[in-house]
Amino acid sequence: MKLFSTNSHAPILRVGVVLFSVLVLTGCREGIVSYEIPKEEREAEKPSSAAGAAQRPPMPGIEFAKVPDGWTKVQGGEMRVATYSVEGKAEMAALPLPAMAGMTDVMLVNMWREQVGLKPANDEELAQMTKPIKVGEVDAKLFDVAAGERRIMVAMAQVDGWKWFFKFNGDAATIGDNKTNFETMLAGATFKAAPEMPAAPAAGPAPGRPAWTTPDHWQEQRAGMMQLAKYNAQGDGGATEITVVRMGGAAGGIPPNVNRWLGQVGLSSVSDSEANAMAKPIELPAGEGKIVEIVGESKSMIVLLVSQGGATWFYKSMGEKAAVEREKTALVDFVKSVQYN
Repeated sequence: MKLFSTNSHAPILRVGVVLFSVLVLTGCREGIVSYEIPKEEREAEKPSSAAGAAQRPPMPGIEFAKVPDGWTKVQGGEMRVATYSVEGKAEMAALPLPAMAGMTDVMLVNMWREQVGLKPANDEELAQMTKPIKVGEVDAKLFDVAAGERRIMVAMAQVDGWKWFFKFNGDAATIGDNKTNFETMLAGATFKAAPEMPAAPAAGPAPGRPAWTTPDHWQEQRAGMMQLAKYNAQGDGGATEITVVRMGGAAGGIPPNVNRWLGQVGLSSVSDSEANAMAKPIELPAGEGKIVEIVGESKSMIVLLVSQGGATWFYKSMGEKAAVEREKTALVDFVKSVQYN
């Protein structure tokens, strides 16, 4: 059996967690000049150490053929590639994220609706606030959310494995006066590919993960940006992928995560009460955890959630139905073996 342990931190993992937590779970909450920025967002956008920055995955870039008159480029957070202030009353930020499987348009729009004090919208209502546009030569969607004196327009485009968010946020009158400027600016955009990263080992223990015992037949893979570890398990019934992710705090709670997982296997969202009921208690050495089992038409998934050290750990097995069921006992034993720091 393989046993790994280390106490160092993982800069790449930390960046992935910040990106996902701040831009996805909180609905891309980026403050504008005339609004108070929450403390947790200011902390998330503070530059990290030079050593951490040197190991951060390179970001793609963007250029705009013409910036509207009165739009001033300003210093944004480290997750943005461009930020513009409009009359000190609104702000446009360009933010690229690794593509997010399972995050549906209605989930994202409802996060922005919450920010302006609106109730969640359904798919039919979403269609009324959505229109197709172009960001450069790329097809994109433009979402428009407004309530009272606050308005948020967000264009979303998918480019080379990155999901781009162009968020125009602020005073409703200023946004309305500059709506055409915003769309024209996006139409003249040119995307720039991210620089190549040096090749990393295909396998091996990642920094910052606790000691655990890995089943002999699991083959370690190169972990993704927000993953602490990733394995592939082959056998009768096909293959499944096992991933380990650590998120700060409650990581958005059970219902948003369950609905994201349902989307990943092609199933519809459920109510909060139904999502909570799907998370069954399971006794683990670290205390009581939760286990969620989801069976889709072609894929299945089992996720164990463990609260530990002010964070939520996600141990997910996703793949062919027979393979996920085959590896269930191995997955639970793996989670039970984790020795948290």
